[in-house]
Amino acid sequence: MSDTIFRGLVWNMVVGISQVRLYSIGHESVVVAAERVRALLDDLPDGPRTIMVVKDDLVFNNTLFRESGMHGVKLVRLLGAKGVSRVEFLQGVTTEEIRRLFADVAAAKDPPGLYAHIRLGRVELGTAAPGADADLADAAFHAEQQARVQAVYSQISPFRDLPTTGIEEVVTTFLLTFRRGANVLRMLSPVRTHSEHTYTHAINVSILAMALAESLGLKDESVQAIGVGGLLHDVGKLMIPKEILHKPGKLSDEEFGTIAKHPLYGAAYLARVEGLTPLAVLVALEHHRKFDTSGYPVLRDTGRRQHAASQIVTIADFYDALRSHRPYRRSLSMSEVLGIMHKESGTVFNPGLLARFTQLMLKAAAEA
Repeated sequence: MSDTIFRGLVWNMVVGISQVRLYSIGHESVVVAAERVRALLDDLPDGPRTIMVVKDDLVFNNTLFRESGMHGVKLVRLLGAKGVSRVEFLQGVTTEEIRRLFADVAAAKDPPGLYAHIRLGRVELGTAAPGADADLADAAFHAEQQARVQAVYSQISPFRDLPTTGIEEVVTTFLLTFRRGANVLRMLSPVRTHSEHTYTHAINVSILAMALAESLGLKDESVQAIGVGGLLHDVGKLMIPKEILHKPGKLSDEEFGTIAKHPLYGAAYLARVEGLTPLAVLVALEHHRKFDTSGYPVLRDTGRRQHAASQIVTIADFYDALRSHRPYRRSLSMSEVLGIMHKESGTVFNPGLLARFTQLMLKAAAEA
């Protein structure tokens, strides 16, 4: 369904833009192409309607289409010439707005205009271009992702629904950055201030979990779902009193018991979010259960093993937590963290996944 709609959108956008150049915005062929684009958009369920250009590929609703045909190649070129790499069609978009978009893209000089129900932008990926300052490129990537994740987290509330579009776009950016050959260690965000920890940890866990999932040869949909789970695994902590969550000293048994409820809070909250991958709910619930199920929360079904996605996020979560500097302890080196993790192989961590993760980290360190 989405493949058919995607190809129909690409075909009719290219036709509409090309016909505007030959005739005018009011020509019948332009009107027909715009009407077909709007009809195709109306056939989609509620949610994102976004076309992104990433290098020479097109991404539709966070799905990468490597083979989009000659019309896909032409659309990439047409949008690129106007400096546009992201087109989002909002609910309520009109045929008139789509025709104006065609005309603006077809125009020789004028930049695209503003529309009530169409948003244009650029997709920024990590890793520096040849000859560029890699440190500056990394810093820009980190700042961009942190701002986007912070915007997502700012909307998390027990009394408000969480829009999934922003989450999926962040995760898609990570996946496409991997595909450009980015080093996973350079993608990780450093924690500069205490207030940044929530967002940078979420970003890093998502990146590490996706890198491990990608190394296992999982399909894009599974890698993205695990990335979403990593990004949201700790949302339950936002429901914990800050004086407990950020206490610099040792927690009392009662305080630890309060924090230990965050997987339940997070899973309950995410279960109400429409359109969110079910794996995110599972990961939020299970990321502290441990491979041998000796962790928390204790579930009624005591024989139920930790899901593979949760096992992946558990590894990513533990690694980033110990690699990050916190007010009450120094950050540990990669070798120190991996050494600690291997002592818990078979209890906290899945031995096979931990071995693969270790290989992944050592290879990335050697190439960084």
